[in-house]
Amino acid sequence: LNAKQHGEYVIDLNDGEEYAFIRDHQMDGICLFPATGYLVLVWKTFAKLHHYEDFRQLAVLFENVQISATGCKVGYKTVFHITILPNDGSFEIVNNNNVIVTGRISISERLMMQELHQKQSHDDDGSDDVTQILQSDEIYRHLSLRGYEYSGLFRSIQRMNVNVNSGVLIWRDDWISYLDGMLQVHVL
Repeated sequence: LNAKQHGEYVIDLNDGEEYAFIRDHQMDGICLFPATGYLVLVWKTFAKLHHYEDFRQLAVLFENVQISATGCKVGYKTVFHITILPNDGSFEIVNNNNVIVTGRISISERLMMQELHQKQSHDDDGSDDVTQILQSDEIYRHLSLRGYEYSGLFRSIQRMNVNVNSGVLIWRDDWISYLDGMLQVHVL
């Protein structure tokens, strides 16, 4: 494959830059690179291949994503190599010569990002019955008991009803933590 089909990201949690907030994503005291972080790295690489300067302007669809069970423990510096096949969007992420993520990415024909930003949902989140709502502190106390130690940007669930089918996530201008909040809901 030629260089246009590759991406390389060096994640350094100690440099205080773009990915330093990842330290707030821990499981049983170990900092783990979030599954949603892998998706965002692929999204950024895919957007570059399609000549988008800002990946957030390209709506994408992920399919058949498989993440290795071992995950990737983040230390001081971690290097991820992303390869995307141009003919079908199949991708892989490699770390230390191990394939850790595979899947397929494509441009979403259904919704462009401009449309997404213009729409605001005012759906009922069940907040009328306050006895049926879990607040952020309760939610993260429950997750902590299961070994999930989220802090900072990764505490993005503001409230959730007890049926865990409606709630509010906080948008903090970061796709990794926002998408991770969506996955956290499924752990509840």
